[in-house]
Amino acid sequence: MPVMKILLAILVTFGQPVQWEQPKTDCVIVARVNNDMITMDAYAEELKDYREELARQLEEGKTQQDINLEFKRARALVLDRMINDILLDQRASELGLESDAEVIKATEGTDAGEPASHAERTPTEGAAIDWKAARLAHRRNILHDFLIQREVLAPISQSITDEERRVYYDAHKDEFKVAGKVSLSEVFLPFEGHSETQVDLDAISLQVELRNGSDFVRAVMMHTPASRASRATGGSLGSFMTSDLKNSVATAVSSLRPGEVSEPVRFDNGYAIFRLDSVTPDSLLEYADPEAQEKISRSITLSQARTAEQRYINQLRSNARIEVCQDMR
Repeated sequence: MPVMKILLAILVTFGQPVQWEQPKTDCVIVARVNNDMITMDAYAEELKDYREELARQLEEGKTQQDINLEFKRARALVLDRMINDILLDQRASELGLESDAEVIKATEGTDAGEPASHAERTPTEGAAIDWKAARLAHRRNILHDFLIQREVLAPISQSITDEERRVYYDAHKDEFKVAGKVSLSEVFLPFEGHSETQVDLDAISLQVELRNGSDFVRAVMMHTPASRASRATGGSLGSFMTSDLKNSVATAVSSLRPGEVSEPVRFDNGYAIFRLDSVTPDSLLEYADPEAQEKISRSITLSQARTAEQRYINQLRSNARIEVCQDMR
């Protein structure tokens, strides 16, 4: 999967005002990026949004001083991010990505009108959502994701050698384990309408009878209530990954051979006696298996993605004409 750039897509304003001062500078144009520009108004709005995002962290125990220090430390990153976003916009435009069929499909609905219902307009109490800005941000994210996938991630994946694949597979075999499966059937003895003490005794007695050869399906019809789905299937519950079984069930069937029944397993509403119908043991995906190859490609690609994306951004910046207002340096 492509590396997702996480950007703030929904702008929220809170009832409690956030301390905020616009940068003190005479710059009207903060930066020029090739033929595009970042105005002071746009930059100030980004800083305000960033400051509000930090303010949300007050709920996590951070003090106002912590927020102020973090804001001063990281505010320069806001302009860098704005410049990077414009460079990605420009590159996506150069490649004509907005006309790409996959991009068009992925961005369907992002230009739709504002939700009509009050519930959709105000999903959180006291919050006002700028839906237009949210949709534009979402559309931009999609374009950037497709761009990074095409120009960063795809080349990494395509350049992985057979030797690198084999080395990764041999070093990470735990990632290629396939959990075994079991097919189970049950007889269920409910507590409802019965004394729990009597159900305890009935479950133990039935287990002994089944292990001595009593007909399992007949036991299902005698004990499992009609409201339980397994009654209609003669007790069959189907197949399960062993890793998905509840601990109590996994323990009860772990030592069984196909055809054998478990000890009674207690649940909140009754006892179940399980029969192991079939078992497929844990296995390992073979190296040549397409699923293994896909997993190898994805894992190696993602391990290099962060560094490669930053290198790509740096290359865009080195090839661009970027002018930053003197007061902002």
